[in-house]
Amino acid sequence: MSIISIYQEPKDLFLKLAREGRRAWASNSKVDTADHLFNYCITAHSLRDWCIKHLSIPKKEFHEVCNTYERLKWCRDIANSSKHFGLMADKKSTVSKVNDIKDELVTITPDGQTSSTTHSRDSFIIEKSNGESELLMMFLFYSFSNWEEILDKYQIPRYPDSLKTEMFIEFT
Repeated sequence: MSIISIYQEPKDLFLKLAREGRRAWASNSKVDTADHLFNYCITAHSLRDWCIKHLSIPKKEFHEVCNTYERLKWCRDIANSSKHFGLMADKKSTVSKVNDIKDELVTITPDGQTSSTTHSRDSFIIEKSNGESELLMMFLFYSFSNWEEILDKYQIPRYPDSLKTEMFIEFT
């Protein structure tokens, strides 16, 4: 399906999505995090077309299913507005902006207790057009989980749930 031989089916792009999410979360540079977030959103949005081709179903039908997931709409709008320098005038974005922030991470010990050790790192917050916002980590987690649900619903092969756990390990 792609001129890049490693990408042959939706599963391959889904795994790329996991890698981009991990890189976005693990990066220690604000610019690298922004690059990986942008790539994550483009990959998440592109995965729609890969599934449509794989399933041989009407494009509109599958897009409507994907658009029932709020965070996949965010991926769509971040990808399209960044790729095209903004959305077309007749389109309304679900995301108003993506701002950089400093995350303060708290260490949780194996027994579930919080430690006094904290770690500060550059991150992003997705701000919705209604004024609500969501931290990068939660956005990555929920949008990735949305894709797991869709792939399972349509019985499109993907890697096991352990991949999600590996993707969201805290990196220090």
